[in-house]
Amino acid sequence: MRIQIVAPAPPGSTRGNRITATRWQTLLHELGHTVALRESFAAELATDCVMLLHARHSHASVLRVSEQQPRIPIMVCLTGTDLHIDFAPQAGSLVSTETKNRFQAVQQSLELADQIVLLEPQGVEKLSPAMRKKCRVILQSAETIPNPKPPPSDCFLVSVLGHLRPVKDPFRTALAARRLPTTSKIRVQHIGDALSNEMKTAAEKEARVNNRYSWLGGISHQQALENLAASHLTILSSQHEGAPSVISEAIVNKIPILASRIDATVGLLGTDYPGFFKVGDTQQLADLMLAAETQPDFLRRLKQAISPLVSKFSPQRERENWQSMLQSLGVTKSGR
Repeated sequence: MRIQIVAPAPPGSTRGNRITATRWQTLLHELGHTVALRESFAAELATDCVMLLHARHSHASVLRVSEQQPRIPIMVCLTGTDLHIDFAPQAGSLVSTETKNRFQAVQQSLELADQIVLLEPQGVEKLSPAMRKKCRVILQSAETIPNPKPPPSDCFLVSVLGHLRPVKDPFRTALAARRLPTTSKIRVQHIGDALSNEMKTAAEKEARVNNRYSWLGGISHQQALENLAASHLTILSSQHEGAPSVISEAIVNKIPILASRIDATVGLLGTDYPGFFKVGDTQQLADLMLAAETQPDFLRRLKQAISPLVSKFSPQRERENWQSMLQSLGVTKSGR
């Protein structure tokens, strides 16, 4: 097939949407498809299928495909912003016009889509029964880092992977580290770009005043994975997410995880995962960090909990799921 991927992020961006779209491009090439990656729909390109990432940001492209080339199948992938902000329940007369417009854009994108893709299973609950009928969950796979460096022996290294923006609650781990006893050897290594001057200033200040915290800034994805694979533990503290790739990356590399209890992490790790903490709960996170460092049984429980999940994130499984989705998409459209 000739596939056009539409992702609202420019080439070279390290934002999640672009990373995901680039992964799709590589994966679909491996399946034998011809793939073009664009920021908006390019009507001049010969296309058999359009895959759009982000229902609201790609709304104009969804409309263009539907109006100008209605025979082309449309696949829309919902992001965290779609699910937890723009498509959140709307009520009351105080809802702003902008909020209503965002909701309606997501709604229309989903109505026009022939297939809806989610990257974690909990998001299905936010869709209407009609939309669920054309929804698939395709988990993002991850590769094992070959010959990873062993974790340092002079400290208990905790990695945090994620750009510095408010929705990620980026300094929660650093704040928790401040509450650890002086006997703790925990060190926090934060990887990710600061997406505002305020965040950059905050990270630099935290690194100055908190001797347990260091900020590495933005580094290559490969370097980030190598750092993840060489840590004792990784933490995700987001207020909401679509499907954090760090979860699958940590699982396949057998790195224990502490995560805020949000839909995406529950969907990927399971309701009974022992490493959840309440969103924004600094003390609970500090207690879990200390337990991971000082209680071998707890760290073992975390490792045992992720071990059965590894096969769910295999590249082969993801390829098979995408191929199946594309085949059904063609059938759905031709059957109209």
